[in-house]
Amino acid sequence: MLGLAQAYPNMSQWLDSNLVQTKAAMFRVPATACGEYVDKFSGQDIYSYFKRGNQALFDAVPSSISKVAGVMGLRAPPSIPLYFYKAFGDEISPIADTDSLVAEYCKAGASIHYVKDLIGGHNSEAVTGAPDALSWLKDRLDGVPAAGGCSTQIIASRL
Repeated sequence: MLGLAQAYPNMSQWLDSNLVQTKAAMFRVPATACGEYVDKFSGQDIYSYFKRGNQALFDAVPSSISKVAGVMGLRAPPSIPLYFYKAFGDEISPIADTDSLVAEYCKAGASIHYVKDLIGGHNSEAVTGAPDALSWLKDRLDGVPAAGGCSTQIIASRL
């Protein structure tokens, strides 16, 4: 939501109006901080940050932005090459969902390199997978073309 608020001013305004005032500053911390705050949010009820709890997320602004930008697979497959990385043990975003999305995109002609790690979970994969993802991205920015088509690589951790 914080990332979407950076891209969509109406989402930022909506957050200003809908966050519980005593919790608003804490909610916004991840927008300017690194992973050191991850543990502070573990196990918290995200809906407790909103004045109307989970009902707030059904408002027109978050619903429309989510449909446009926040839910992968609702729109046409991407025309740029993508790099996906995921741990089999991801406890926040099930790997089966990512597998389905990658399969759908590949079937539609997308170019994806997908790395699946047998070891780790959501947070550990974010850390251990980032160097390879950034290297892949650096190559694209340096003009090195991505391999066409789709490929999947299964690894047993990068550590």
